[in-house]
Amino acid sequence: MPLQLNVSNSLTNLAVQLATGMREEVGNVFQKQWLITQTEGMNNWLTIQLAGQLGISANSKFVKPNDMVKQLYYWLGGDSTKVLGADHLQWFIYNLLDEKQFTQRFKDIAAYYQNDDVKRIALAGRVADLFDQYQVYRPDMVDEWNVADLASVKDDWQQYTWIKLKQKKDTLLTDKTSVIHFIINALNDPAQQERLYARLPQLHIFGVSIITKLHIDLFNVLSKYITVRFYLLNPAPLVYWLDDRTEKQIARLAQVQQLPGKKIDRIEGSGNNLLISWGKVIQETFGLLFENDDYLNVYNDAGVTEPQASDSDTLLQKIQQDIFYNHDTASRNLLTAADINDGSLIMNACYTPVREVEVLYNYLVHLVDQKNEELSPRDIVVMVSDIDAYAPYIKAIFNTAVYKFPFTIADESFQSGDSLFTAVEAILLISAESFKAEEIMQLLDSGYIRERFNITNTALIRSVVNLANIRFGIQGSEEDDTVTVSWNTGLQRILYGICMSGADEYVVNGDTIYPLDVAEGADALELVRLNHFVEVLKWYVNGRAAKRTLSGWGQYIQQLTDNLVLQPDLNEVDEDYQRLQEYLENLNLLADTYNEAVSFEVFKHSFLDIIATQTRSGSFAVGGITFCSLIPMRSIPFKVVALLGMNFDKFPRRETPLSFNLMEKKRRKGDRNVKDNDKHLFLETILSAQQYLYISYIGRNSKDNSIHPPSALVDELVDYIELGINAATVKVRELLIVTQPLHGFSQHYFQHLPGLYSYLGEAPAAGASANNTTTATKETRLFNWNEIGVSALLSFFKNPFKWYYNKVVAVYYNDEAMLLPDTELFELDGLQKWKLKNDLLHLDEADEKGYRLKALKTGALPLKHMAPIEMEKRIAEVAPAKKLLHDITGGQQEQELLINIELENTVIAGKLTGVYDNKIVVISFSKNQYKYLLDAYLKYVLATAQGLVMELHFLSAEDNEAFTIAAGTLSKTGALATLRQWVAYFKSGHDKIFLLYPGLNENPLKLAGYDVVKLNNVISKYLERSPNEY
Repeated sequence: MPLQLNVSNSLTNLAVQLATGMREEVGNVFQKQWLITQTEGMNNWLTIQLAGQLGISANSKFVKPNDMVKQLYYWLGGDSTKVLGADHLQWFIYNLLDEKQFTQRFKDIAAYYQNDDVKRIALAGRVADLFDQYQVYRPDMVDEWNVADLASVKDDWQQYTWIKLKQKKDTLLTDKTSVIHFIINALNDPAQQERLYARLPQLHIFGVSIITKLHIDLFNVLSKYITVRFYLLNPAPLVYWLDDRTEKQIARLAQVQQLPGKKIDRIEGSGNNLLISWGKVIQETFGLLFENDDYLNVYNDAGVTEPQASDSDTLLQKIQQDIFYNHDTASRNLLTAADINDGSLIMNACYTPVREVEVLYNYLVHLVDQKNEELSPRDIVVMVSDIDAYAPYIKAIFNTAVYKFPFTIADESFQSGDSLFTAVEAILLISAESFKAEEIMQLLDSGYIRERFNITNTALIRSVVNLANIRFGIQGSEEDDTVTVSWNTGLQRILYGICMSGADEYVVNGDTIYPLDVAEGADALELVRLNHFVEVLKWYVNGRAAKRTLSGWGQYIQQLTDNLVLQPDLNEVDEDYQRLQEYLENLNLLADTYNEAVSFEVFKHSFLDIIATQTRSGSFAVGGITFCSLIPMRSIPFKVVALLGMNFDKFPRRETPLSFNLMEKKRRKGDRNVKDNDKHLFLETILSAQQYLYISYIGRNSKDNSIHPPSALVDELVDYIELGINAATVKVRELLIVTQPLHGFSQHYFQHLPGLYSYLGEAPAAGASANNTTTATKETRLFNWNEIGVSALLSFFKNPFKWYYNKVVAVYYNDEAMLLPDTELFELDGLQKWKLKNDLLHLDEADEKGYRLKALKTGALPLKHMAPIEMEKRIAEVAPAKKLLHDITGGQQEQELLINIELENTVIAGKLTGVYDNKIVVISFSKNQYKYLLDAYLKYVLATAQGLVMELHFLSAEDNEAFTIAAGTLSKTGALATLRQWVAYFKSGHDKIFLLYPGLNENPLKLAGYDVVKLNNVISKYLERSPNEY
């Protein structure tokens, strides 16, 4: 049977060759066509290509190399359920690490996880992953271990673990090296050969750039019985470059050769710096293939497309030509400033990831708008260094932009976004001991959980939970008063508040509670649903205490998902739910061989570790612009290829090797190397871009504007371009890399500067071309001046700035904490002290004990012994003001005064508080007294304009003084005149900001005499910061 090695620089040509090979297959219509690939994206693209070539693409089975090995093993009589997998292996290793024989023999290793089962399962997981790699990259070492016994082991704890594992579980599990030997031995039987050929007459290996020697040798054996065809990419197929070195490497070797005692027989020839530097993966793959003459003898480069040079070649095409011909510096294409500016290669330095996405969007619209490119969204791929971090920005910008592009996002992890796995993970991370209010509220950020419990108003729930003083803990403790901040107590207050009106104390089983009467109707129903959700959650959190088997924990996850996360009628259509079912089925399979009970913390670590590695890859190249992660073997050609997040610390990715990885002792050709894989990916990306290559990275710090370099690979590309410029005056970096402004509304976008354009504003008129400018229109709000409320008038003059932004332009600055506190109250802040003082001011001494109990249970005072201490402090502080108030009012009760004043076409109506018979009393506990003084005087003016003769008393608790305006000091006529002027100020403050701010705490009479410098100093001191250039 033939072995074929088809090589090309074009993936499209390889697809044509594949279609030709599949036509040659002789079989019935139900015969599956087996293809080995390495990514879902390649599968999608290849399906479309085959359909175009063959007229239809059906019954093609795409598998990865290891999956193919497992399938062969099963066909030839092996038990596929016994093939050793890392996720299963870790549990057996977990048990072995706890055996007395192991802990006594390898004390240094055991000391790491002693008395910590989570550390033990973490180590077991790492060792299981290493064992999985050893089977693929070091099969000879595993073969030696398989025939060794414990007596021959000296100090190698990994070998000991492997041998011990095989001794205990050899009848249950089979490693990959044994599987390969089984397949090869089975094929010595003619009957097995016929069985294999009947199922697999041909095997196609397509677009695989990373392949191990283990698989290469196996496929070579298979080629003796079936047809095995390779379809591989080679960037420079017409030139043998696999042994070439970069010019830097040659220079280093030359230096070494000149050192005493150093001699190098021969220095290989130089090649293209980019190809040699980034093509190590390809060099090693073909090197492994050519170690066997069978592959070398069938090398076929018939599908090569040779680029034709012309005067119209772009910068990108010239770079691609240099790589194809493996041109060194002397023979490469010369570049000009016009090449740098031709737009085929774009580089942008941005401040933030969200700006990277905005600038990319502008670039894509610009291609269509200004360059008139006929692009389909299918012609564009965007690869991102961290797809989970960028996905929210991509959705936010591309879903809301004026000019719509259809798009899909591939490779998002199951733990990102609003997904079922995110919800399950968040629930598993809830601690039964802390049970913090904010963590519970964040569970309701999940759309799955909200829909499951029909919760819609999370803002209301968050507000009520805060008012109920719920902070942490399910039950709390009576001994330290934490019962008052627990969920049980808080929910009790909420439910009693729904059932009865008012906030009077209520005794339940001898304990005093204070119902929280804040909701009714639909809002009350929301709070009932909250109670239901928390009760179900508490049941599952409390159910973690006992150990369970893995299948038992699988049932726990199943029930938790059904009762807390997903609507039962949606489980058949939810993709995440189906993936979860696959994982739970694997747990059930493992339960047949591993039935030990483990703690929740151990199971949680393993479960979360597994789902963290799962991604959604099925959306690659299925329609619209494809956003995906940076994964090698994605050399699919696109007209526009974009790279985001090419930061110096993100790409190439860094991998921290395990100190006990035996492969690190002596590296071999074909070993896994993340850095080399990323270099290969960057090379593939440049070659797969047919017309445009776009690169962006975080090039500036958004806080201090400092410069950040790009990825070392981007730097290398820029250096390569610089070396090709024959004019020393051309500043390549300045021309090629454009620094985008921090904000999309920057003035630079309106100055028609090179590389700066924006389409994120309003859409132009129908039929008009998109442009760089946007026009903002202010929506005018109409106000009814027929009636002005007393409270509105008083609030306006306290802070005209805030009033304008809130009431006119509907802009609100919420300086309250967004997150709920996760601790009890330790110390009162200024506002809490102010409220406490005002309450104590009107409180009789006999009522202080009851007030303290209520304040303690409602969160107004610290817990336990700090409550009486805090009360005594505030009582002492308020005592002088309380005496002043009593001296002025004679102990009378506070009243309300109705106001109804007609001023031309406006009526001022409402209530005045702080009235005691014929006295208006305003008390200030603040050091900033001017706004309270202004408020007091305005109340006095309103009462006088009403025709009442009243005294004004302003009590300063800070100074322990009273300021008094005697009755009759201001006439009704004068009061009306003053009020008209103030109403005019009030109305004008709705057209523009009224320039009054009593909060500055400066004497208004003095402010009039300040110059600009002194006024700025006052304002800066108030803001407690100085302006800076950013």
